[in-house]
Amino acid sequence: MIRSYIVITLSLMMIAHAASKEPSYTGTYKLKWTKKRGCILKTQKLNDSKLRMQLSCQDDSNSGLALGVLDLNNNVAMFKREVSGLCEISFAFKEKSVEVIQKGMDVYCGFGMGIYVDGNYLIQSNKTPKFDYK
Repeated sequence: MIRSYIVITLSLMMIAHAASKEPSYTGTYKLKWTKKRGCILKTQKLNDSKLRMQLSCQDDSNSGLALGVLDLNNNVAMFKREVSGLCEISFAFKEKSVEVIQKGMDVYCGFGMGIYVDGNYLIQSNKTPKFDYK
């Protein structure tokens, strides 16, 4: 009885430890709509509270680009832009992916018509990416 309890307790501790791995904030992530259409997210953790980000998307005729240095808090970074309307894009980092949610119209976020960035971006590499823009 005690042996079973110890085995179960150790198993639960190992599962909890595996589930609580900190995400890799530095890397390249992809969201594919089709073979030639989708988004690429490049990120680099600068320190415990700052993250450099470049998000570029392309479809058949339109594209979009968002970049900046974002505050990082509890595994979530937030991009905000106010031009003629409000755009907010949240980046929720998980162990091997980033869940991205866009609030605001495509044009308010600096994207072409029909470019929305919502989705689950899968990690392609956890190496520091080469950023196309400074």
